[in-house]
Amino acid sequence: MPILREYRVLAAKIRQEYVEMAQVFSEYQQATGLHCPKSCARCCSNPDIEATPLEMLPMVMDLLDSNKLTSEFIEAIDQSPLCFAYSMDQNNPLMGQCLQYKNRPSICRMFGVAGYKLKDGSPSVSVCKTLKENYPEEYLKLKNEANNAPLMVKWSTKIRVLDPDLGFKYYQINQAFKLMAQKVMLLNEYEQT
Repeated sequence: MPILREYRVLAAKIRQEYVEMAQVFSEYQQATGLHCPKSCARCCSNPDIEATPLEMLPMVMDLLDSNKLTSEFIEAIDQSPLCFAYSMDQNNPLMGQCLQYKNRPSICRMFGVAGYKLKDGSPSVSVCKTLKENYPEEYLKLKNEANNAPLMVKWSTKIRVLDPDLGFKYYQINQAFKLMAQKVMLLNEYEQT
């Protein structure tokens, strides 16, 4: 069984990958001219967002270290099908902010404008609906230059290989968080006794 210190080291490695990932995807988004509108949270309003428990480890460790990771906190996560870290604008459910932005998982860092491979191996781009609607000309140009887009699979794999046991299976984002949080809380409790 891993000890909490090992999870701290693993969380630090994930954070390093997240910094690089955020830089690559941000630079690509800027180069394309496609920018997420201020406070847009259309992607966060999707209850089907998935992540691995491994991707949630930095968030879990920060909450543990700030004494916010409690049983009550974990139980409250089930109150909404949306990501627990999403703070929705009460006037517009497609607007809001992430309360865990610095620790958000890979999909949240890559979503918006990213590359992927079609079944035949040819490059394509994944662009969110809002950006397609707001920047139709840029989107059409981007589709023709898909081979320049950073690949989602490359970056998610860089995280997954850090711990294949925790990074292999995807769950709904709240479930992924809960699985990782429960492991860490159990280890923390064990080490405190």
